[in-house]
Amino acid sequence: MGHSHSHEHSHRHSHKAHTTSAEGLRVTTIGLVLNILLTLIKGIGGYILSSASLIADAGHSLSDLLGDSITIFTLSFSSRSPSNNFPNGFGRIETIGSLGVSLMLTLGGVTISWSALFPHSNRHGHHDHHDPDFSSPFAASLALLGVLSKVYLYVITTKVAKASKSPVLLANAYHHLSDAMSSVVASLAIVLGWVLGVEWGDSVGGAIVGVMIIKSGLEIGWPALLELCGKGVDEETLNEIKDAIKVKNASIRKISAERSGSSMIVNVDLRVDGETAISQVGEIRETIRKQISDQVENLLICRIETYEDVKKDI
Repeated sequence: MGHSHSHEHSHRHSHKAHTTSAEGLRVTTIGLVLNILLTLIKGIGGYILSSASLIADAGHSLSDLLGDSITIFTLSFSSRSPSNNFPNGFGRIETIGSLGVSLMLTLGGVTISWSALFPHSNRHGHHDHHDPDFSSPFAASLALLGVLSKVYLYVITTKVAKASKSPVLLANAYHHLSDAMSSVVASLAIVLGWVLGVEWGDSVGGAIVGVMIIKSGLEIGWPALLELCGKGVDEETLNEIKDAIKVKNASIRKISAERSGSSMIVNVDLRVDGETAISQVGEIRETIRKQISDQVENLLICRIETYEDVKKDI
């Protein structure tokens, strides 16, 4: 026979957490400004030069612009501490933001591929007014400008995302990387059509850009969807938490953990001897909590349920 006692402890966001959140907002704002410029430059250039690949690339930059806006919004809310109405904190807002970026990427990729493969008839008429010897190299140069800008944004965003373990920042970083890759494809498609005279190269390049965007969207969205459904952490992470717990006069009945945005919530069911003093049980809890906190960098909540084995004389 036994009975249980539940104890919960919330870890407020540290100064480091606030600092990384501020860094995340800073790099995302830089990306927002660059994406506005890239969308305008590539969009106007693609229209004037009648380049399907460049217009598709501009569409990707536009989706990146929207992705930056979602990231800024979610980072602003998710950094708040838990409240009475939201005892598990606001970390899941980051997950929702990641899913939003994913849906936006996927739908945008479908639209871009369709537009590239089935362009409006007036695009061809518009193209006849331009000299391909000038327009194609210039269009490729605009696409390459996007490559350099996006690689820079990917590097600085990934650095902050890994430091803060932010899923929405990491999703946005991969969004930048996919945009850089799409710009490379756009450049190659434009050059292919210009050098080899392959008229359909530009349209196929635009379609490939769209497929790459769809792939990025699905890769970002699936983990976010699983997290929203309550999926626990992977077995390796769970074993690392288990191995960090080393206490006497107690044993672990069950342990589980789940992510809440960039933070983690850990639940521990602990079995202690019924003859253990209440003060000792409290010390055991604090020891376990400290060990888990040392192992889990962004621990948000640690719940410990204590089950006492009561021995009965027969």
